[in-house]
Amino acid sequence: MDTLKITMEDMRAVDFCAAGVEAFFNREGLDYALFLKEGISAEELLNTGSVFARKVVNVKIKTIENKEEQ
Repeated sequence: MDTLKITMEDMRAVDFCAAGVEAFFNREGLDYALFLKEGISAEELLNTGSVFARKVVNVKIKTIENKEEQ
């Protein structure tokens, strides 16, 4: 299975603003600049244990599943 990548587009799809995402990345010790360039694996994001992370990953998975059903 391919690695599921989360991007800023995914963050915005769940109404997370750039400033909030940046603050989250800083708080968790994640590389925000690299995230903007390449995205972040869902696994790495989920490893933070954050509800914020679970929300965006769950929405991304549901979006993919909905596209596959069409």
